[in-house]
Amino acid sequence: MFGWGSTIHGELGLGGIEDEHVLTPTVLDWYLANTVVEAALGDNHTLLLSSDGNIFSCGNNDYGQLGHDLPRKRPQLVSGLSAHQITHIACGSMHSMALNRWGQVFTWGSDYHGQLGQQIGENIQPVPKIVKSLAKYHVVQICCGQRHSMALTNSELYHFLLAVSIHRGEILQLF
Repeated sequence: MFGWGSTIHGELGLGGIEDEHVLTPTVLDWYLANTVVEAALGDNHTLLLSSDGNIFSCGNNDYGQLGHDLPRKRPQLVSGLSAHQITHIACGSMHSMALNRWGQVFTWGSDYHGQLGQQIGENIQPVPKIVKSLAKYHVVQICCGQRHSMALTNSELYHFLLAVSIHRGEILQLF
């Protein structure tokens, strides 16, 4: 596994290196790099999904987007999701999502724009929580934009965002 670019916040998981920018592809030598099956990148944070369904995160954590209490310069296990057999991950600018094998969606991080779909009225959610309003659906794919999130079922697409005409974090059925 290789990485390059900014490492100001530890988003490459290289630890406390001196350089703020890695200009050429560099081997990421952390202990589970060989088991990574998916990576997702936010503005200043990274999620890594291992073959056993665990999520590791590193980088900036100003909005709780890592799922831990502190920022990390090396990938650290997001322990709150260890028992959920995660199959896919996604990152927005300052929020994160995960999908498990049973089609359940989890979100955490910044909710300033309703992108977590939680409708809880908190701007920052540092711990992964299930999106209850999607619990009756089997979600098959997730994705994030800078300040919004989407979940696809076998036949419908749902969008989480802040809009003037709806309640914050309300999930909209698009199709």
